[in-house]
Amino acid sequence: MTQGDVATQHKGMARGDQTDVREAEGSCECSQRRMRCIIFNSKVVHTDPGKVRSIVDAHAPKDLKQLQAFFGLCNYYKRFIPKFTEEFAPLYKLLRKNARFVWNQEQQKCFDTGKLLFTSHRVLQLYNPGYKTLLETDSSGYGIAAVLMQCKDMYSQWLPVKFTSGTLNNVERNYSNLEREALSVVFGCEKFREFLGSKFIIRNDQQPLHALSKYIEVETVQSTSENETTDTLRLVFSRDGLCDSLVSDNASCFTNNKFKQFLENNGIIHMTPPPYSPSSNGQAERWHYVTGKLPSLQGYGKGAGLKGEYLTQWVQMQLDAMLQRERRQEREEQQQLEMALKEKQLELVKA
Repeated sequence: MTQGDVATQHKGMARGDQTDVREAEGSCECSQRRMRCIIFNSKVVHTDPGKVRSIVDAHAPKDLKQLQAFFGLCNYYKRFIPKFTEEFAPLYKLLRKNARFVWNQEQQKCFDTGKLLFTSHRVLQLYNPGYKTLLETDSSGYGIAAVLMQCKDMYSQWLPVKFTSGTLNNVERNYSNLEREALSVVFGCEKFREFLGSKFIIRNDQQPLHALSKYIEVETVQSTSENETTDTLRLVFSRDGLCDSLVSDNASCFTNNKFKQFLENNGIIHMTPPPYSPSSNGQAERWHYVTGKLPSLQGYGKGAGLKGEYLTQWVQMQLDAMLQRERRQEREEQQQLEMALKEKQLELVKA
């Protein structure tokens, strides 16, 4: 069986096709199929001990071609190693364009410790389209990483399906922490796009990036009738998927029987604030105020109407301002650190 067959079969399993697994169980006494480097059975994926041994026993590369050959062997198991590119960062530096091949103590230590990562006997779960899916991402000054995880239900443990990682180029290394974390989310979504459906969870430890997940969608309507309201929501749901709950005011277009039946048929919980108490729905009222002021903020004058491009420009302005504040804070912290180091050096010289 060729290497291409491995990728084809794994992709088929990602779509929920268990045909190959059942055939393998029928033809092998041990109910598993060995694919040169990766072993599949009906529930999990794990490494081939023989191939892992060849990685562990590999000698230190003496030139660029031998280093590339070593990474070629390791590439089969990158999916099993969290933050693979970060762990092997000193070796990846040797692969850069016009980089000199210099093998010193740093590279040797990375090579020795990196090989041990393959002996962890990590097991990956086969993707199941009926399970809950989570994408966890992270970044550092050198690389970005993501892991695809699944669990059967809320009482089950999240288990890894696949790991992936990548290095940052010279431009991306100058990004702020917030930008790098956002980049890791985009990177993970692109790498695992064939596994991610219309609804999945994104986990990231950057708190400001969770704030950016709050966004508004504005649709122009001809009226506030019950038909117009439900048709508009169908359009939004067709793009983003159904929501778990919906919060609205007590306008008649949201409280009529047809609208209530529409939400009930789609399993959506409807919540409304107490009558004559708009402050209890403060976030919605705030966005309503912001979008109402949007045309004048952009300088289009009164009566210009709310257009989609105005909203996009305004949101982009807010994101740019947030990123600028983040960069300014990082520069200030760096300057304070440099000043502290200089003062420490002066104290040592005086002593």
